Amino acid sequence: MYDYTFERMRRNPILCILAAVVMAAMLAPGCKKKKEDDVLPSLDGNLYFQIKPYLRAGDVVTLTPQGIEHPEGKGIGYWWMVGSVDAARDTVKLENEDKSPVRVFTVPDDETGLFTIQCGAFASGYYGTTVNRSFYIVDPHIGGLITGTGIEPGDPHFTAAAERPGEGDYYSVEAGGLTWMRNNLASTACGAPLYDCEVMSYPLGRYYTWEEAVHACPDGWRLPTDDEWAALGTDAGALMADAYMAGSKMWEYWPQVKITNSTKLSVIPAGYAILGDYHQFSGLEEYAAFWTATADPADDTMALCRYINVNEAEVYVDSRHKTSFGASVRCVK
Repeated sequence: MYDYTFERMRRNPILCILAAVVMAAMLAPGCKKKKEDDVLPSLDGNLYFQIKPYLRAGDVVTLTPQGIEHPEGKGIGYWWMVGSVDAARDTVKLENEDKSPVRVFTVPDDETGLFTIQCGAFASGYYGTTVNRSFYIVDPHIGGLITGTGIEPGDPHFTAAAERPGEGDYYSVEAGGLTWMRNNLASTACGAPLYDCEVMSYPLGRYYTWEEAVHACPDGWRLPTDDEWAALGTDAGALMADAYMAGSKMWEYWPQVKITNSTKLSVIPAGYAILGDYHQFSGLEEYAAFWTATADPADDTMALCRYINVNEAEVYVDSRHKTSFGASVRCVK
């Protein structure tokens, strides 16, 4: 299973608070010592559970603790906490009792932001162990998770047809003699969202192979050619939005890159993906990669991508594999 990470949250000050929460929890053993000089044995294994890093309000997730065994083959107790050490512990299985350790958790429907879930395992006569995972409750609307794009609710926009649910409104602007989408394509008919978290489809757009991208645009729209991308110019800053994701600046500051978003294309660094049996995601907050409709004339397994790099002042072109590389899509008409 893919090991989800929050590279972009490493600069978020909330994590400092969470680190203190985790440390406090880890210092508390599952069972009290009888004496100060008691040395208790540890449970076998390493405790873990899976949760996606981005969730939508109201999502229901099933949390299953794994990896811990009792050295004597007895049962193990588990507790859960959400948000802080002050939350009530929810003990779901006691020693030798036939109860499931699984926790069914409903994401709060009236909050957004960064949360943490902690799980602890314990057994009488043994040191307890804890593990935590962080997740972000996403507001997928324009101006929700991602801000600073320059897109306002009253700007020109349209809603995709009813047979394309969940995509939200697409905003548009005239540039280079065409009408361009200002936000990344989010069609859920194909492609993949960041870290396979469906809630990220609309705020960030999805990643498509070239073969998907040439058919993914809504009716009346199409994938732009490399020449049509070239008509927008090579100034990367003219395409880039000074955007923030969960309050963290997306394009890191580099003195040679002047972000103006003068074209109003509002490009954000969504990165790219490798799409196969297992999805790999990379380049968030470093790159924007967009498919063009232009195949590589030198290799019919490849097609041209337009790239914007966080520390380069010019847009550049590269060739990527049509069926495995995942890039963002902007449609034109």
